[in-house]
Amino acid sequence: TLRIKPYIDSLNPGYYLINIHIRPNSQDSVVRKSVLVSLRSDSLTGYLPSLRLKATAPASIDPRKPATLTVDLTNLNRLDIDNAIIKVRSSQVNVDATTNIDGLASTSVDIPLKLNANALHQDDQLTVTAFVTLNNKTYQFDAQPVIYEIAEYGEIAATTATSSNWLASTKTTTLTNTGNAPKTESYHEHKPFFISWFQRTSPASTVTKDDEGKWFTWNIELPVGGSTTVSVTTDYTPLAIIAAAIIILIALYYLLRSPILVKKSAVVVGTRDGGLTDIKILIEIKNRSAVSIKNVRLLDKIPRIVQLLEEHGAGTLRPAKVLRNDQSGTLLSWNINELDAHEERVVSYRIRTKLSIVGRLHLPISVVKFERSPGRTRSTKSNISQIGFGQ
Repeated sequence: TLRIKPYIDSLNPGYYLINIHIRPNSQDSVVRKSVLVSLRSDSLTGYLPSLRLKATAPASIDPRKPATLTVDLTNLNRLDIDNAIIKVRSSQVNVDATTNIDGLASTSVDIPLKLNANALHQDDQLTVTAFVTLNNKTYQFDAQPVIYEIAEYGEIAATTATSSNWLASTKTTTLTNTGNAPKTESYHEHKPFFISWFQRTSPASTVTKDDEGKWFTWNIELPVGGSTTVSVTTDYTPLAIIAAAIIILIALYYLLRSPILVKKSAVVVGTRDGGLTDIKILIEIKNRSAVSIKNVRLLDKIPRIVQLLEEHGAGTLRPAKVLRNDQSGTLLSWNINELDAHEERVVSYRIRTKLSIVGRLHLPISVVKFERSPGRTRSTKSNISQIGFGQ
């Protein structure tokens, strides 16, 4: 039970709103109650102002749009009241209105509420008080406070700008909270299959997938009026470097490769006792460059188990040197003064094995030495050639 004793000299008769805050011992929570109290005086004679107020407002108000507070006033006696002042106060509202009320009559006053368009999303409490002045005395009448919600509005708006240079482009998106409350949203940018190999994001994003494909995704949290940027950069520099490296390697290959191709093959032309005996050796030399090559020299070697046949057909290039060695075999040398661009020469000779060979005979590789530039000699080797007969 709470007993309220006003100071008679300080308060005039009327309706007063008493706010009571109760906090239990050892607890931080506070219980708040508002009690409307009627104060009267038995010592006064005649009618004094006596009003009952009831205020109503929408439960939720968009601060960008107009709203109305309705105050219902009831005159509780026969005294006519002129120029009653109604004051409406809150953290967002400060507005006054004036009205007249006949004795024992009721009236309603609609008071426009104009909130700050940028008011934050929150609960607000309207305090409504009527003041009546009679005989130089002012009487106060309070209504129960009205609690309403300042509605949430707005979104995270996106504006996009693109910058680019020769190999890279950057799409920058600025995300701004245009509302009156903190907001959390997911922002997505499409992630192409092949192009995404050359893309990077800032800040780092996660990859999500739906029926429409894959997306770069950011979880955006912005306070009121806050903004942030996300960017996707497509950079083909690595691809250009790889392409340039391939072109350089191809160029180096054509620049450094031997301009001469040498191919060696063998054909069995004679047999004895089920094995091969006579073999024809063919050596193809081709200048695959677009310039002539001078001082070309072909070197070939035959194993010591075979002997060179001194048979040369018409048009056959004869060896310039034949060096025989009982241990290592026979070395043959041909001199070709010049090979024109894209010219091809074929050198052939015949050998005979000392014994009939059944199986495979591996032939030594051939070597071509040539002068690429004055005083600079290079060499090219042929393929490994082998020939077989029987088992």
